Amino acid sequence: MIYHRLVPAPPLNTFVEYLWLYDDFMPSHGREKLLPNGAMELIIDLRDHPKHKWDCRDLVHGTPYRKAWLSGMQTEYIVIEASPGSMMGVHFRPAGAWPFFGSPLGEFADQVLELDEVVGDEAASLRDRLLEEPTPKQKLRLLEQWLLARGGERLYPDRAVHYALQQMLSLPMRLLIRDLAAKIGISQKHLIHLFDQQVGVRPKQLDRILRFNRVLSMITQSKPREMDWAAVALDCGYYDQSHFIHDFEAFSGMTPSAYLAQSATSDYPDYVRLD
Repeated sequence: MIYHRLVPAPPLNTFVEYLWLYDDFMPSHGREKLLPNGAMELIIDLRDHPKHKWDCRDLVHGTPYRKAWLSGMQTEYIVIEASPGSMMGVHFRPAGAWPFFGSPLGEFADQVLELDEVVGDEAASLRDRLLEEPTPKQKLRLLEQWLLARGGERLYPDRAVHYALQQMLSLPMRLLIRDLAAKIGISQKHLIHLFDQQVGVRPKQLDRILRFNRVLSMITQSKPREMDWAAVALDCGYYDQSHFIHDFEAFSGMTPSAYLAQSATSDYPDYVRLD
């Protein structure tokens, strides 16, 4: 597989962590879990074979997605098809998708939507133009330009949301949401409204997802054979080990120890291979 990544220049880098493209992916497995990671994702299929998202509760009923789609903020894991192909996309930062899609992002939570449902005919036009570009670098630059044009004058962060996100990302959340809102100088209700609009989930839910991802990163970076889970819970801001295990299983559908055994086969913290 050939993999390319582009980190955009300002002002896009405030909203987009990176653009990506892979070619000739040949997986050795058929399906994989995608765990909640606190971000939305735009995916464009460069081939015509549909990809599927499976019902994670029975793994029998699959929904096909073709050409391009948008994955909203996920609050539990989803099961997706790992099929051969070539794809590209955009990995947004938390609250990063807001300038490009306009609607309250809470409407997209726990959904994967065909892109034309969100942006209309522009989805097909974008994909056609990307297919015409001869090299991965040119495809990524075109996608970058599309984002710049679509974001337009909205490419500036909301100060309240930006400050709240920085607090959540910089350390395990220890403030109550009402205390965080008071530090910003707005009501708790207004902060929740801003997050529903610009992030896609409420502040408390995002804090749980980010805390869960701190654990995944800790495991993936060190790849240990065993972990002191009580110490992990404390370091990542959980009340106790029981609280940690409850959240971990809620987001991943597996125990921390089961994830640890699986993580040796993946370089990506939020992906778990199935079958």
